[in-house]
Amino acid sequence: MKPLIEWIDKVSPTAKYTYPTSWATERHVYRSIFQTFLAVSFVDEFASLFKDMDKKELDEMAHSFHYDKCVQREGLNKILKSHAVISGEGLPVPKYAAGSEELDLEQGQ
Repeated sequence: MKPLIEWIDKVSPTAKYTYPTSWATERHVYRSIFQTFLAVSFVDEFASLFKDMDKKELDEMAHSFHYDKCVQREGLNKILKSHAVISGEGLPVPKYAAGSEELDLEQGQ
């Protein structure tokens, strides 16, 4: 990997400033490999897990990821909420109302 990283830094000196900027080029390359190339190689195997499911079973499976099924991590939520701001505006992040498709932009916090 080292020759590839060195080549990227040579031909694209600004690559090391890619967000997140605290990452070196090497970490970006590994992330890209895992999130694109390797992930794509698993697509057919993953899809085959659902091949014998009917529409009802697929809908039930999809619903298991619905917001109302999420376990809230209150401690983490409190920490994140206390540090969250809308980028560039310094305003609290609007509250998401469960069951709503939109953020409540008037309510804040």
